[in-house]
Amino acid sequence: MEQRTAIQAALDRLDRDDEVAFISGVDPRTVASIRDGSHKARPSTIRRLAAALDLDPDELINGPPVATYTDDEIAAVLDKLDTTTVGELANAIRAIAPTLTDESRRFALVLAEVAERAADRGASIDEIRDFATTAWAT
Repeated sequence: MEQRTAIQAALDRLDRDDEVAFISGVDPRTVASIRDGSHKARPSTIRRLAAALDLDPDELINGPPVATYTDDEIAAVLDKLDTTTVGELANAIRAIAPTLTDESRRFALVLAEVAERAADRGASIDEIRDFATTAWAT
């Protein structure tokens, strides 16, 4: 499967090329060809589309910024695992997944699914932590 560009992903969230074209002033055929990948957007087109989509032009080129966390922030989250139920853990993982890199996001979503299934069978946070440590290392 071909990876979508940030511009294509932004356009995919919208229903109609003609609406984007109207708001941005970009020809509808150009919008459609950017969406389907047959045309690369020029810098002026990127600026117009970004303004219409209420995004920074850099975000259209590179995608949304990936959140970075300090060691203290990560430690604070890990400390909360001791008091969080396994079911809450699945929801917390899903909430942060969109901010992660592709590889980390895929792993996080698998871990969230595992946590959800483990919650159904009454697993503990320690079991999930052990699974995550082993799975991430492989």
